[in-house]
Amino acid sequence: GAAQRVRLALQTGWVNNAWGAAGGVFSLSAVVIAASRGASLPVLVGAALIGPPLVAAADTIVLFGFQRPELRPHRHWIRRAEVARLGRQGAMFCFLAVAIAVGFESDALVISHELGASAVPQFALPYRILMLAPAAVSLVTVALWPAYAEAVARGDREWADHTLKRSLLYAVAGTALASLAVVSVGPSVWGWLTGTAAVPTRGLLLVLGLLACVMSASTALGVFLSATGRLRIQVVAAALMAVTNLPLSIALVGPFGVVGPAWGTIITQIVFVLVPVGFVVGRALHRRDSGAALPTEAIVP
Repeated sequence: GAAQRVRLALQTGWVNNAWGAAGGVFSLSAVVIAASRGASLPVLVGAALIGPPLVAAADTIVLFGFQRPELRPHRHWIRRAEVARLGRQGAMFCFLAVAIAVGFESDALVISHELGASAVPQFALPYRILMLAPAAVSLVTVALWPAYAEAVARGDREWADHTLKRSLLYAVAGTALASLAVVSVGPSVWGWLTGTAAVPTRGLLLVLGLLACVMSASTALGVFLSATGRLRIQVVAAALMAVTNLPLSIALVGPFGVVGPAWGTIITQIVFVLVPVGFVVGRALHRRDSGAALPTEAIVP
């Protein structure tokens, strides 16, 4: 909602997390009460879903009604040029999300088509577990979005450069440590935890861990580019990655088995995303002129 976006722009995203936690507690309490009274399934579903929207409405009232009434949206602030710009940016974000989904979610389909559905669990289950680390990294790095936008807008490229390097280091190092933990214990406890015979090999877990590190690095760089309005390069890079990943994964699944599509994703992500995006980020941070166009294009989620 609008309140959540305003809090991110004010760099108080932790308040959103507090409201979100309150919504989860409210929904859980509602489900427990409904279940104790023998409620029907539709009522239980409604109880599970009611928390987040109610909490979002309460957050909106608190923010615009009491804390920051001067930021309350008003129709006189609407500008046709801004609406058009937001529409273009929204379309690019939509295309970017689709391209990323196609690029990263096609591996299981390739394995199913080429090796059979019985081979999918050996890849899909460890993939989901190891991708939890990049998901956790994205929660932290996305919080830097408004800070990047503000720093670049005021010309503080030194802070942006330092923060981006630290976020890259922490993102990759944290993902690597989590992946190594899964690799070290995965094959020995997998069957006991899942109750299946499809135990992934340590080699597959290592490759998926490398893919997780690549994804974390891509997320850290992507947040900076999005915050400074550089969406076009991300859209082009993600589209190239998605288009090339599918045929490369099909070509590699034959000689390498279930690990082949993961290698295809790693190769295409590095070649078409990390390398060009890293080059653009480096130019943006180290160009001599302070880039006056950035403040007007900076995007705050």
